[in-house]
Amino acid sequence: MSSTRLENTTQQEAKDEKSKTVNKDPKAGDKRNREIGSLNIDITHRIGPFESKKNRPIIVKMISRMRKTAIMRNAKTLRKQKDPIYVNDHLTKLNAHIFACVRKKQTDIVTSTWTRDGNIFYRDVNEMDHKVSQDQFQYWLELPWPST
Repeated sequence: MSSTRLENTTQQEAKDEKSKTVNKDPKAGDKRNREIGSLNIDITHRIGPFESKKNRPIIVKMISRMRKTAIMRNAKTLRKQKDPIYVNDHLTKLNAHIFACVRKKQTDIVTSTWTRDGNIFYRDVNEMDHKVSQDQFQYWLELPWPST
């Protein structure tokens, strides 16, 4: 089972996930739309305290890892919609902290960062992609934060 975090979704969208078109199937010749349907979702729940007139992020646990991967692949498209949806991996506290370190501590070397299935990746100035392994965690934690 896999979890995905969706932000900027309304209460109605959380109740009726079938209404959200999120993926164009690249294998289909007609580029037909696919939807997150209740058959693809194991469980959902909101996180954070309730505040009126504010959307809270939700965590969606998908039944199929393949469906989660398809949604994650199209996260950039979802962000660019009229009513954007932000999709993120649900990271552990340690991985979220390491991800922030990689993203912010060496901005002269790291040009892009992303996560996939709980793993952290970055692209350097030479357009080379790197996976941050657990034995590199201490290195990233010990780097100084940039001064503001």
